[in-house]
Formats: sequence, C-alpha cells, structure tokens
Amino acid sequence: MKKETAKLLQELRHELQTAGELDPETRELLRQIHEEVEAGPGEQALEKARELEGRFAASHPVADRIVRVLLDSLSKMGI
Repeated sequence: MKKETAKLLQELRHELQTAGELDPETRELLRQIHEEVEAGPGEQALEKARELEGRFAASHPVADRIVRVLLDSLSKMGI
C-alpha cells in the first residue's frame, strides 16, 4: 500500500508541475505529505492531504481527483 501511496504522490507532483506555478505554502504541504508517507503515514499525512483536497477542488480538478485517491489509500492503511 505504501508503494501505491508514493506513486500517487509522484503522479500528483507531475500533474501540478504541468498545471503551472504552485504557491510556496502548497509546495511545502506537498513536501511534508511525501516525507510523512515515506516515514510511515499517520494522522498528520491524512489531515494534510485533506487540506490539499480543499485547495484543489476548484482550481486543479485532476490534482483534486489524485488527492481523493490518496486519501482513500491512506484510509485503507488504517489511518
């Protein structure tokens, strides 16, 4: 499951790079989620992913979809 989550983060990062410039706060949030998933995801990774979902709902529909799948993956990990 961790590989799936890491793959989703990579897909999200790629989508956001092609979508244009991200604000520094969003870029930092994405970095933190990646580090937490690599270390063994916990409740903070889930909360931060939810925050990303809220930011992307209107402005980045593809990224929003990826974040929703990421949230589902984290939930399946028991978080």
